[in-house]
Amino acid sequence: MTDRTITIERRPLNPDIVTELKHLIVANHAEVGGAPLDPQWMTLYQMHVNRALKLFVVYVDGVAVGYCAHLVTVHPLHGELWSHSVAVYLVPAWRRLARRLVEEVEAALKADGVAWVAWGVPEGSPGLRMLRRLGYGMPEVTLRKRVAG
Repeated sequence: MTDRTITIERRPLNPDIVTELKHLIVANHAEVGGAPLDPQWMTLYQMHVNRALKLFVVYVDGVAVGYCAHLVTVHPLHGELWSHSVAVYLVPAWRRLARRLVEEVEAALKADGVAWVAWGVPEGSPGLRMLRRLGYGMPEVTLRKRVAG
């Protein structure tokens, strides 16, 4: 068996990374569904410039196999930095890297001064069970419903 080089890197949002991740973004959307896929790249870029968007990419032998994007903001009632995932995806063959991704993202966000980290995962998923094992709780439940056309 060949040793693999696995890295999780914080990356800037730019046209090159968008091109590199496009197939993963499409695969993620196909898996989770929901609203039509229409990334607002200029909005996301402005959030990145303002340090409100943190992008992490998982590489295996230099090939992107996953990504995680977190929004970071000051909580308006508590004054602490909060972070919430807006997209997390690993190709099925590399989902065993999920724990490492969570731990490395959490450490990087903590180093940035983030006090609270939240992850959005499908109900009943292996990701939900893993996050609970890592100490994440569910102090409230967020339910969503599409009300637009």
